[in-house]
Amino acid sequence: MTPRHWFVAGWLFIVATAGLAIAGAVLVLNAVSSGFQVYPASSQIVINPSQTPFGLMLGVVLAVLAGVAFFSGLACFFWGAMLDSRQRMTEILRLLRQSE
Repeated sequence: MTPRHWFVAGWLFIVATAGLAIAGAVLVLNAVSSGFQVYPASSQIVINPSQTPFGLMLGVVLAVLAGVAFFSGLACFFWGAMLDSRQRMTEILRLLRQSE
């Protein structure tokens, strides 16, 4: 793959990161907000654990996948930059050898 392809793959991973992070945050917040009931008069917080586990765990899994996608995108950017610098250095050395 060329450096340009690696950069495109990196941007795709970053876009996937945004989507996964938003979906994970929405699921976690929905799971947490539906599982708590606050009674202001008695200052009690009642937790209803039967509604929260699936949405909460799915949100956490999506958040972890967002992290994986983010660091995969960074790795693609670094790999593309390394390939680009090697190609440029090879071209510079080739031009220097031709001018001798």
